[in-house]
Amino acid sequence: MTKSSWPISVFLTLTQSQQRRPVDQDERGPDSAWTNATKSAISKLRVAGLRHALMADAPSWGQDGAGTVRNTATSVLAADPDHNTVFSVHLYGVYDTAAEAQNYLNHFVDNRLPVVVGEFGLGMAEK
Repeated sequence: MTKSSWPISVFLTLTQSQQRRPVDQDERGPDSAWTNATKSAISKLRVAGLRHALMADAPSWGQDGAGTVRNTATSVLAADPDHNTVFSVHLYGVYDTAAEAQNYLNHFVDNRLPVVVGEFGLGMAEK
């Protein structure tokens, strides 16, 4: 199938790493592992001619336990020549109080970074 045969391609959002596991089991792996892998995926998709919005899912099963997305989102967005990358996080477990969630999300708002809360809920408090 060619790109031109996708009649609704303009409406697609591509998630390049759905619920990536932590870099190591205690969720404190280096920011550079997620950041470099995400920048590489974005580059490959853009070189392939895909102009869709790209969604970069946070590591630690979307929960960003080490704050990797928060810490590196600016450089990841700058690496997208289209500046059309959205960051996706899950707010339960790690950010399981209103104050923690608000503090986390305020970083994106204050820095004008696009973010989606892909999942949220009570429970699964794994800190």
